Amino acid sequence: MKRLPFFQAGLTITLMIWALELMGVYGWVDRKALDYLSRYDYAAPEWVDNMAVVQVDASTVVTYGEGQWPFSRLAYAIALHSLRQQGVRGAGFEMVFLERDPAYSIFDGTFANQVSRFPHTVFAAGALKTGGDTFMPLGNMQQIKADPSDVRLMPSYSGALFPLEVFAEHGKLGFHNFAPDIDGVVRSVPLLFRFGDEVYPSFLLQCLMAYEGVQPGDVSLEGGKLTLKRNGEDIHCIPLDRLGRLLIRFRPNFHIKNSVGLDVLVLAAQQHAKKEGQPAWDMELLPNRFVFISREAPQTCKPITTPMGDYIPMKLHAAAWQTIFSEDFLTFPPHWAKLALYIFMSAILMLLIHAMPKAWAIILSTFLLLDIFILIAVLFYLFNLWLSVMGLWLVILANVAVGFWCKHRPAAVGTDENTVQPPATT
Repeated sequence: MKRLPFFQAGLTITLMIWALELMGVYGWVDRKALDYLSRYDYAAPEWVDNMAVVQVDASTVVTYGEGQWPFSRLAYAIALHSLRQQGVRGAGFEMVFLERDPAYSIFDGTFANQVSRFPHTVFAAGALKTGGDTFMPLGNMQQIKADPSDVRLMPSYSGALFPLEVFAEHGKLGFHNFAPDIDGVVRSVPLLFRFGDEVYPSFLLQCLMAYEGVQPGDVSLEGGKLTLKRNGEDIHCIPLDRLGRLLIRFRPNFHIKNSVGLDVLVLAAQQHAKKEGQPAWDMELLPNRFVFISREAPQTCKPITTPMGDYIPMKLHAAAWQTIFSEDFLTFPPHWAKLALYIFMSAILMLLIHAMPKAWAIILSTFLLLDIFILIAVLFYLFNLWLSVMGLWLVILANVAVGFWCKHRPAAVGTDENTVQPPATT
């Protein structure tokens, strides 16, 4: 019975720590620890060779825009025609076409004509908390089935920035937003966007659906898992956080393969069609792949801060794409499992503190703090499993402190078994 106050105090402080973790009070510490461990590459998966990137780089801006951005849509029409001729499985334009062609509006029609011939073309749109258009082109942006309990914590948007209607009516649409954490660092890519009670796909998810040839009705969110089905069978099962985001397992040496400037692609396509010797770029890297047409030149996009430094938007999409196809997902134990672990550690610590001298208990606690970090690193590198560093450390430190207080606190007068009670008076 002497141990009961130890266990009661340990359980109380452990439940408080667990509640603080659920509220995200010290989540910033875990994010920094995750960033630190991500700097060391271990067992990186091989590149899944099912994508290519056509970049609007500095050379492309000079060639088609004479150094000005944006440039004529005729360049995109020629590039899309070349991609379609090479048998790609889809094309995604990462930039939002809000305005008409800066030179000749007829080129918008030329580009739209190429889009109409290639239904697996995806355009980016922007989701807004306030302002923007409230019109939803439901024909090209259908809802995703989602359990209401899985979307209630997702941020809600009220408006959007859509590409020109001439493009939106022929291509597929997906929202192209990145949500930084409280410290301004982007560690995830949203796959779902909530507008009231309705859920719509992101640009990356729409590209994934186009590549796999699945319809919005084959995609569902339930139990924190985004599932894509084909012919009734699961082809992707993607874990999302409570905000509808895919957490990226960043790698320090990650770079995009199979990338080419848009101007070089057009030149290589012309050489390939005329069979004029060796093309400027290997066109055999295109068939049966999904091709992203993205911004790379400094004047076309702003860099995004990630744990690995500044990324262009396309590099973040490529990291998410590779995460999905290599199934290199970060996994997190459920909250009830972490609570059970915390309670078990609390009981063991209280038992040791009650039985051991103070010096030995302090030495044991110090070793536990170090061993816990090593254990977390091993689970992270070998199994992509992430435990809360701060949560485990707080459980150890708080239980040791409370245990010492319970062991050495002064006994209340008249309650200790060694206190001499005064004789009863008559």
